[in-house]
Amino acid sequence: KAIVWLDTRTGETVGKLCKGQGGKDRFRAKTGLPISTYFSAVKMKWLIDNVPEVKKAVDDKTCMFGTIESWLIYNLTGGNNGGLHITDISNASRYMLMNLETSAWDPAICRELGIDQACLPTIKSNSEVYGLVSGFGSLNGIPIAGALGDQHAALLGQGCIEVGSSKNTYGTGCFMLLNTGFEAVPSKSGLLTTVGFKLGSEAKTYYALEGSVACAGRTVQWLRDNMGLIENAGEIESLAKSVENTGGVTLVPAFSGLFAPYWREDARAVAVGMTLYTNREHLCRAALEAVAFSTVDVMEAMKKDFGKDLGAMHVDGGMTANNFLMQLQADLLGCEVLRARMPEATVLGAAFAAGLAVDFYHRVDEVKDMLGHAGGWESFPNKMNMSLRDKEYARWKDAVTRAMDLQRFDSMEKKKKKAAGAHRYILSIDQGTTSSRALLFDVEGGAVAKEQMELKQHYPHPGWTEHDPNEILNSVVKCCESVLKQAGAKPGEVAAIGITNQRETTVAWDRVTGKPYNKAIVWLDTRTGETVGKLCKGQGGKDRFRAKTGLPISTYFSAVKMKWLIDNVPEVKKAVDDKTCMFGTIESWLIYNLTGGNNGGLHITDISNASRYMLMNLETSAWDPAICRELGIDQACLPTIKSNSEVYGLVSGFGSLNGIPIAGALGDQHAALLGQGCIEVGSSKNTYGTGCFMLLNTGFEAVPSKSGLLTTVGFKLGSEAKTYYALEGSVACAGRTVQWLRDNMGLIENAGEIESLAKSVENTGGVTLVPAFSGLFAPYWREDARAVAVGMTLYTNREHLCRAALEAVAFSTVDVMEAMKKDFGKDLGAMHVDGGMTANNFLMQLQADLLGCEVLRARMPEATVLGAAFAAGLAVDFYHRVDEVKDMLGHAGGWESFPNKMNMSLRDKEYARWKDAVTRAMDLQRFDSMEKKKKKAAGAHRYILSIDQGTTSSRALLFDVEGGAVAKEQMELKQHYPHPGWTEHDPNEILNSVVKCCESVLKQAGAKPGEVAAIGITNQRETTVAWDRVTGKPYNKAIVWLD
Repeated sequence: KAIVWLDTRTGETVGKLCKGQGGKDRFRAKTGLPISTYFSAVKMKWLIDNVPEVKKAVDDKTCMFGTIESWLIYNLTGGNNGGLHITDISNASRYMLMNLETSAWDPAICRELGIDQACLPTIKSNSEVYGLVSGFGSLNGIPIAGALGDQHAALLGQGCIEVGSSKNTYGTGCFMLLNTGFEAVPSKSGLLTTVGFKLGSEAKTYYALEGSVACAGRTVQWLRDNMGLIENAGEIESLAKSVENTGGVTLVPAFSGLFAPYWREDARAVAVGMTLYTNREHLCRAALEAVAFSTVDVMEAMKKDFGKDLGAMHVDGGMTANNFLMQLQADLLGCEVLRARMPEATVLGAAFAAGLAVDFYHRVDEVKDMLGHAGGWESFPNKMNMSLRDKEYARWKDAVTRAMDLQRFDSMEKKKKKAAGAHRYILSIDQGTTSSRALLFDVEGGAVAKEQMELKQHYPHPGWTEHDPNEILNSVVKCCESVLKQAGAKPGEVAAIGITNQRETTVAWDRVTGKPYNKAIVWLDTRTGETVGKLCKGQGGKDRFRAKTGLPISTYFSAVKMKWLIDNVPEVKKAVDDKTCMFGTIESWLIYNLTGGNNGGLHITDISNASRYMLMNLETSAWDPAICRELGIDQACLPTIKSNSEVYGLVSGFGSLNGIPIAGALGDQHAALLGQGCIEVGSSKNTYGTGCFMLLNTGFEAVPSKSGLLTTVGFKLGSEAKTYYALEGSVACAGRTVQWLRDNMGLIENAGEIESLAKSVENTGGVTLVPAFSGLFAPYWREDARAVAVGMTLYTNREHLCRAALEAVAFSTVDVMEAMKKDFGKDLGAMHVDGGMTANNFLMQLQADLLGCEVLRARMPEATVLGAAFAAGLAVDFYHRVDEVKDMLGHAGGWESFPNKMNMSLRDKEYARWKDAVTRAMDLQRFDSMEKKKKKAAGAHRYILSIDQGTTSSRALLFDVEGGAVAKEQMELKQHYPHPGWTEHDPNEILNSVVKCCESVLKQAGAKPGEVAAIGITNQRETTVAWDRVTGKPYNKAIVWLD
């Protein structure tokens, strides 16, 4: 198949060529071009080196190479029965074989690349009669009299015939050409020096500077076909306009590397700066911004090489119908953008060149008459001030650097117990980030009833995540009432209530009214980045409180959320001063309300949640006065610290729940540590929920971390009991990443779908997703990080992203495990896992492989809620011994094992890819928007037939003598992506689609062959075909320009 211009399989070939003297610019002095996967010569060399049939044909001199216009002209003029093997000078200038000074193939370069000139087409001008159509019915006898590469045709069709005039075409790629007249201006700024056009065999050649961007409309197509974020290309404008800015997201669509002015084949697409606020509207706007910013890159380079400003920019191509993009382009360029009301500038250029050759048109400047006749140009003036433009461009330039150097990551027996008295159940509340749940456990630890209600997420600003405290309370009460009803349980049959909750999420409420001042600030909210930055400037930096609290200063912890509320919400500040403010995390808010609210409700917290405030001294298990003073937090506003297992108080004011003791509370991860039976020193667990959290029981010793982990409380099972400590690695987004794929991106319909999608591909296709939506937690602690998806190519689809999402969860756990090994001083052995995501067998095996150790999944799926129930049950003597939790787990079926199956070499290679991607996610927070003129046609000729063979489709248009398009036809072209970075077309499909389009427009217009003066061809450049001189059949698919 034809190797399409954007196909990147030739990366290794390019790399070898660049090692020679002169590097990637070794042929630039002669050809005007750098060595790149973009150009036809390297595709030919790849075919010779990799396709034995082509190599033999070259040796036998039976091979014919050519770009698309060559393939079409050869076939249209007879094929293997006398067909012409020619190319035009504009397409020839893109081979990286033509000497710009001589306009001929350069013998030295051909020899160096091993390309026999006998296999190359003869170079012709853009406007002369090449030959007549033969063997195609109604087309027979029509002269083919014009051929230009698509961008050269657009330069002519836009009327850019004066020196200094320029145009930009927005098609599959985005291409800007500046007419430099009869002088080939060398570029020192990453542009291409190329032919503009040559309108006759004896005419002078116009040259041009060009900046080529690989993906413009291709990016929109990727959003539609690969990602499913839009249903049609036209939808993107309204989606992009529906948001004020991109929400801090920058998309660099380097699917096939970066073209001008960077020329980096090692780049791959990245989407940086994502938060949980990011949705498809933001990505759609970011996609349009990427097109505009890429043009700015090229314009800036042209100014340097040409030595002066270029003035207004003429635009054409399908994407110019997008008014929002055109205004955005004018704003980011800082100049006027002129859109021709004649929408077919490229095809008009080819028609005009052919018409000149047969005297259907007479003067070069007639093209301007045609454009005027079609309505002239529509103006989009610049409306953006320079300061904002510079700021936005800096964000783009930063993101571009993050896209570099990514190519290298291109694959119990049941035991009866007697309950205390008439008690039959423990009611366990699990208040999480995305939902509230209640489970009713019996004396054997079996869940006899459960209820769940999803929780609305509020994202008022990028990086902000909030919950409604009243919604949380109401959902918890409803879930509790539901499970009691399901089981037919009476209040007297419930021994106690245990609570486990999302940690760090902070509420501030009024001591008098009991009403919250604001929505709860969720643990993964990053609005406190500035607060953290200021605190980190003090002595000791981000670790200034670590010796006392075990924690670094981070947006993660409750104290900085409280400080932000005091500093930014006047009502909270006044309440703190008046000592009427009550701060607390979710268990505090629930216990306060369940025990009476503003009518005597208890203001308490448990020691595990308290250890996450960044205010509790681990040695004293009390609030640290010095830290509280430094942060301006009055201890009178803080809850009293209790153990995890004791009777706190009785429910009051909630009907069927009244009188039940609340006797246990643990942060969700501490509850999971207990619920997984990790009660021995050195045992560890990892919970896969909204976030991903690994805890290692270090016993009665609080082990300080030097590897980016947290030293925290494990659990304390009684007011007089000793405290178990733990090392913890917290990852912000695990299940949250899957939720983002579903709710924000629409890539999956439900979370369960991700496993089958991920398994359907062998690897991620080189894609690495770092879901730093809320910064990076352990072991990095980088609030300035944002999510990035790196290494994308046009081969990338939603299956790859789904697999990359699961890999991200597993790699994040590897990061934490490696840090724990360092701090604990030894390997940890098998890892116990729990949480919703562990139902994903593919993820569990992947986790074992990437960790290099056994993963044990408890068949009891509710370890977190069991931990809270167990703590509460111990407090009221419903359960009796700490090790009973293991009996319960055994009763539920024990553990399922996932052994490691990956060799160390592959594991190390994959982990290196992950670590590289993590570095690319850093430091992104800072980017947080004619009058009609009659003419007599020559003889009986009435039309010019113009062929536009593009990357995504083939088209034919029939132009009349005034340049009006009287008929058109288009057929989409199938894209072939056999490997990551490869893009191919079927040459026969191209030919057939072109012929069908031509026949269709003749039929539409009722045109006879004798009425068609000539055929002009414009085509996707650099896309390369190799075919047999004898049979006329291609050896392979065409290698597309961006391959």
